[in-house]
Amino acid sequence: MVFQWCFIAFCFLLLAAAYGCVQLARVIHYWRCEGRKMETDKNYRTPPPGFLHRLFRYLAGWLASMWCLGRIRKIGRLPQKLKKGRYIYVCNHQTEADGVLLAWMLGLRKVRYFVAFNQCRGERGPFVAYTGGILVDFFDEVGSNSPPLNIEQPDRPFVRRRLLEAVQSAVSILTKEPDTDFFIFPQGRLVRDNDLRLTDFQHGAIRIAQSLEEPVFLVPIGVHYDHNPNNRTVFAKLFNFLGFKSYGRVLDTVNAQTAVAIGEPLPLSELPLEKNFATAVLFDQIKALTEKAAASCGNRRCG
Repeated sequence: MVFQWCFIAFCFLLLAAAYGCVQLARVIHYWRCEGRKMETDKNYRTPPPGFLHRLFRYLAGWLASMWCLGRIRKIGRLPQKLKKGRYIYVCNHQTEADGVLLAWMLGLRKVRYFVAFNQCRGERGPFVAYTGGILVDFFDEVGSNSPPLNIEQPDRPFVRRRLLEAVQSAVSILTKEPDTDFFIFPQGRLVRDNDLRLTDFQHGAIRIAQSLEEPVFLVPIGVHYDHNPNNRTVFAKLFNFLGFKSYGRVLDTVNAQTAVAIGEPLPLSELPLEKNFATAVLFDQIKALTEKAAASCGNRRCG
């Protein structure tokens, strides 16, 4: 009798496992298809990220951060969730690792973000679609994206139109998701030397904030990466000892430690109405926070 019940239980578990594998395969196939849409359709809008999507984003960010970013120093704390209104997180953009760092820092919060169209190829497409990325395409007619990109450039109407479309797409999505925050790199491109220049900072964050009806608070964030091998973690030193010296190339960066400085939320209502002046305020905040992060690593200069 016991044997029969054990056999029935085994069969039930086997069927449950098979059913789970089939469902998992269907989910993977669905999101691979969604990822291919991101590669081919510049107007594609990803579905709202649910709890499992946000959990996956957090775990992927945590693993990638542990893998490549070394010891992470946090200066300041992210603000508590608002009962009414939303946050827009604005951060300097130095390497591809910035995205995974923020994915880990933001935890399980409902957040949307911009991602460049040319960064959605291959296996990145399903990940971006699954985690709620919003496409922005700033390539011109001949396929170049010569920096700096500026939404106000009168001599590049294609770039201006594409950037405005991205802002409008973000506003449309956020309007339908009132409990969702947003994060954006206002430089719009990688600045690997981390030399922050006001001319590189775009108005996208301010445009989005001014287009939303509910109260908006902009949260400035400054990131600094320390490459001093003497400051590497035991994990990094072990991989280096074993000969895996290039283990972080997947993110084009290997750091001894990372410092993140988080500023106080800036109410949109207290910023200048003129976009150039409001962007300049964000620039000053991010630059000061980046220098603060660099100082915490024992560096005088950002970079």
